[in-house]
Parts: sequence; structure tokens; C-alpha cells
Amino acid sequence: MRASGILALCLALPACSGSGVPRTPPACTSPCAPAHPTTLDVLAGIPGGHGWVDGALAAAHFLDPWAITGDRGGHLFVADGEIIREIDTAGGTVTTLAGVFAQIGGSDGVGAGATFNTPSGLAFAGGQLYVVDTENGTIRKIDVRSAAVTTIAGAMGQTGAVDGAGADARFRAPEGCALDASGNLYVGDTENDTIRVLAIGTGAVTTLVGTAGVSGTADGVGPAALFNRPKALTLDASGNLYVIDARSQSIRKVELATRSVSTVTTFHTLPQGLAVDGSDLIVALGDDTVARVAPDGTVTQAAGRSGAAGFLDGPGSAARFKSPAGLFDDGAGNVYLADNGNAVIRAIALAGPTVSTYAGAASAGSADGPGAQARFSAPQGLAADTDGVYVADTGSSTLRRIVTATGAVTTLAGAAGQIGTADGVAAGARFDQPEGLALDAAARRLYVADAQNRNIRRVDLTSGQVSTLAYTIARGDPFGGFDTPSGLALDQGRLFVTDYGANVLIAIDLQKGELSTLAGGSSPGSADGAGAGAAFYGPLGIAADGRGDLYVADNLNHTLRKVTIAGASVSTLAGEPAVQGSSDGVGSAAHFGYPTAVAADGAGNVFVSDSNDTVRHVDAATGEVTTPIGSQPGRGVRLGPLPAQIAQPGALALTPSGGLLLASENAVLLAH
Repeated sequence: MRASGILALCLALPACSGSGVPRTPPACTSPCAPAHPTTLDVLAGIPGGHGWVDGALAAAHFLDPWAITGDRGGHLFVADGEIIREIDTAGGTVTTLAGVFAQIGGSDGVGAGATFNTPSGLAFAGGQLYVVDTENGTIRKIDVRSAAVTTIAGAMGQTGAVDGAGADARFRAPEGCALDASGNLYVGDTENDTIRVLAIGTGAVTTLVGTAGVSGTADGVGPAALFNRPKALTLDASGNLYVIDARSQSIRKVELATRSVSTVTTFHTLPQGLAVDGSDLIVALGDDTVARVAPDGTVTQAAGRSGAAGFLDGPGSAARFKSPAGLFDDGAGNVYLADNGNAVIRAIALAGPTVSTYAGAASAGSADGPGAQARFSAPQGLAADTDGVYVADTGSSTLRRIVTATGAVTTLAGAAGQIGTADGVAAGARFDQPEGLALDAAARRLYVADAQNRNIRRVDLTSGQVSTLAYTIARGDPFGGFDTPSGLALDQGRLFVTDYGANVLIAIDLQKGELSTLAGGSSPGSADGAGAGAAFYGPLGIAADGRGDLYVADNLNHTLRKVTIAGASVSTLAGEPAVQGSSDGVGSAAHFGYPTAVAADGAGNVFVSDSNDTVRHVDAATGEVTTPIGSQPGRGVRLGPLPAQIAQPGALALTPSGGLLLASENAVLLAH
């Protein structure tokens, strides 16, 4: 299947060619060869999305935030995938307290010496953070001063419903927890359908309510009460425990003094997170809203709109969430929310209520404005001239422009979120997920692969007029129309198009207006050869070097192909067909993982976006592959000295001055 985050682009370098369509390949001078980049910065937008990056609040990335708690003294703790993160509200930083990104395990240790397996419940008191380690079936404790992790109840990987002390106790996929002032940790033992209690002082585990192995929704006392997958828990000031009973989509109340269980309210969607604010409950719901529940069970919507998932700060129903999960009330009128689908932590001022983004970078949008204020939505095409950068903002179906000197972003053509096929001027035009771009700087024309409209569009950069390219089909050519035009390249008066779905490389003679198939056929494959004797499998990005050669990211073959225009000769420059990997090497000894975009100059440098969260460099003469950007482990965007860190890299373009432009996580980055 087509890899996620797929981009396609091409760029004809003004510094190499003088115009975007040189008739004779010129001698390349030093500006064509990119300087060896050393630093990664943001040109426009804010890199967002899922990942694992510590740092300042707005620059940090979360991968899978679920449970959240705090000490009400300036620290929040988040269960984020397989790691536990700490947010210092005073210092404005996010750090990793314990665990290792993407490493599943159950070992005790200090900081990164410990491992977890789907931690899903958190509670904090007295400098100790208690963690319900769901898939390990254990309760863990972290001393937040030393980051030392120990297992205090249950045994790793051993499930059951046994009461007992410490390692003698058994749980079955427990998820939520809550801690009272007496040192009792209440645990939602989810697959046992019970509520258990762990006495921290003695390590003794007992069953409070419910009967192991018997599910239901019956109210009652002790074992007579029945639950159906109890999850998140919270306590109020009067000694009542509230439980999300998942399969019954209800909130249950346990009076701890009597072990009496009653049903507070039932929802039409799955409740996910729970907190107490005064006498009311705050509930994160599966319909992407946050609700308030009064003591009598009356439910009112606090923030978000039912069924309208998204990412937007603002008051009440104007705010948008995506799969909201854990909640923590700070006792000062604010609730912090693990907005799981958006991979951020949100703050809800309950007096409004008003929602803001507290920590984490989530930046999808279509806003124009100065660099950091601009927003993009899955940009999948880049091209550059001496004054600016053109962006195919695929998710918003628009074309954008970034002024290089200031980083200011404007919309060049199309209207955000309005899909169509209309030609017109600027905002009057419509696109449907545009991808590849090619720039004829001398003629002031921008060519666009309008992927879902299955055609090629042209923008007159002087007038803003958008038109659909007209052409005739060369005599005898079997071309039957575009399937998924993805990448574009200009060279020697022709526009070259990769068609992802048809597995072909198309050439359009811009003077004659004639279209022909340059290489490949309808059947996917990885054959080298000339013309129809060659085969591609999901060709995406394409770039021209100005010397008569094209380079193609053959996405589903995991290879980089070289096409000599004269003779339409196709060869495999690097990568091993049908072998996915991420290793450096020469030719077939190197491996790619769903390569997506390509940029090339006239001095033998080829850059490839690799879905392994890297940008690779290929020496066009030798086929040697190295990894200059993104070789650090983990996901998300980490700026600064290379190799830095990137996620979902896509569109690439070389600037006339030798910088490398890169689209990653809804932002345009510059390696220089």
C-alpha cells in the first residue's frame, strides 16, 4: 500500500540553469552543489505531530499520551506510550522521567534503565509516582527525585485475580488508579471486572468491589456489585471513588465506607478520562468532547463539539479535541487533558471554560502569517527561487508561498479545505490534494501535480491565473489518462511526471503540447531497461539534475532509480528492489524504506526523503548512500545540529544558495 506521509516534488535550480527549462545542459558552477549542511532550522510553521522529543513546552513532542496526574505544586506526569514524561510547569520543560521510547519491557531500574508495557494509570503523592503497568499486570513506583523504578505489586506477565502481598498478588490488564490520603491505591482491574485496593504501607492487595470473572452493570455492595471493564478512577473529598465502567459507558460511584456501588450516569459514547472538580465530575468522552457531570447525574458539555474531531483552542464548543483521554484537576480551576489523538496536553480553564494547548507541538492548519504563526496541513511539494519557496499544501488543497527573507506565508492559489477542479485566479481556483511542484523561474510559471484531480495544473505567477494543462497524445502512445500524478521535474523543455498508480514516467513537451510515455508500463515491477522495457512500482518523487538525468524515488520498490532522458534508459542507482531497510552502503548494499521525495543538483548530489524518518544523500556517480539528517532514534522533530531528528519527511528542494528545504510534520524546515 502507499506509505503514509507520501510526498512528491521536483525543482529546476535557477542557480544551475538560469531558467527552469534549459535547452542545453549548462556547465554547473559551485552554487549548484549544496554546501554540507550542519544545522536544521524552521523556515515556516511549527513542526507538530506525534513523536518523542523532550524540550520546551511548545517544542516537545508526545507520542501516545494517555494518563496524566500531578503534584499540584508545579509538576505534571504523563504516561506516554512506553515512557513516563514529567512536565515542569515552572521551568516550562518536558523531560523523560523513566522508560525507553518504543522499548517494551518490565524491568526495574533507574530512568532509562527501567522499561514498561503500556502504562495506563498514574497517581502521585509524597514524591512517589504510582504507575499501573497494564500489559505487565503490575503496579510500579517511581521515586521522582531519583527516577528509580520498582515493582510493588503483581508479577511481570503473570495474570490472575489473586489477593495477596506484593509479588503474590495477580492482576489482569489493570488500567486506572487513584490514591487516597491514607496511602491506599485503588486500581481498576479491567479484565477481572473488579476494583482492587493496594495498601502502600504493607503491599497487601485486596478486592474492594466486584467479582473476578463476572461482568455486568449491577449496583450493590462489595462482590454483589458488577462491573464491565472498569478503567479510569478518581476520588472526591468525601471519600467516594468514581469509576469509568467502559463497556456499560457509565460512571459508577463507590462509597468507600460501605463498599456500596451505584450508577451516576450513562453516556451514549465511551468515557475515557475522569477528574473531580469540587462536587462535579469532569469526563473526557469518546465523541471528542469534555463534559461536566453534576452530583445528580446531569451532564452538560464543557468543551468541544460531539463528533467534530480536530485541533483548535478556544472557548467551550469552539474548541476541538481528538480522542481526549486522561484528566487531572489542579485544584485551582484548571483541568489538564491528555489529548491523545493530537498528541498534546491541553489546559482547560473551567471558569470559561476555555481550552488552550499547554504542552506539545500540534500544528496542522492553513493559517497565513509570519513564520511561526503560519500553519500547514501535510505539505507534499516544494520548489524554490531566489525570493521564496512554493509549497503544495496537500491537506488544505492550496498552494502557499513563503518569503525567504522574512518567513511570511501567504496563500497563492486555492481556498483552504475547498476541494474542486476549477481554474481561476488565486483564491478562485480549486485543487484536490496537490502534490508535486516544478518551477520555471524564468517564465514565472509553477506546474502542479493535482493528484486527486488526475491532471497537471499551471500557475502564472505574474497574474495568479491557474489553468489546466492541455496536451495532445503522441501518435501510437498507449497513454489512457493519469491515475495518480505525483512528482514533477522540468528539464530540456519537457515536464516529466511520475504516475504513482500507473507505474509510469510521462514526458510532456511544453512547446509542442505533446504527451508521451517515457518509461515504464502498466504492470508494476523493478526491471531496468529502456522505455517500456523498464518497470517501476509506485514511482513518487522525481528530480532533474540539469545534465540530462532524472532521479526517481521508486516508493514500493524501496529504491532510487536513474533515468537518462536520451534513450529513456532506466537503471537502479541505490537500494535493493523489494527489500525494505535503512542501511547505508553502495548501490544495492544500501537500503531504503518507502522513499518518497528527491532533490538533485548538477554536481552529483541527490537527496532522498526516506520514511525511516531520515533524509539520505546519494552520490550520483558511485551510488554511495549516507544519512546526513535524522539518524537519531525516536520520532518527532528535534532542531539544531545535524543529524538532528525529523518525522515523516517528505518534500525536498534545493535553494539557489545551496540550502536543503524539507517538509516535516506540517512545517517547512531548512538544513543549511
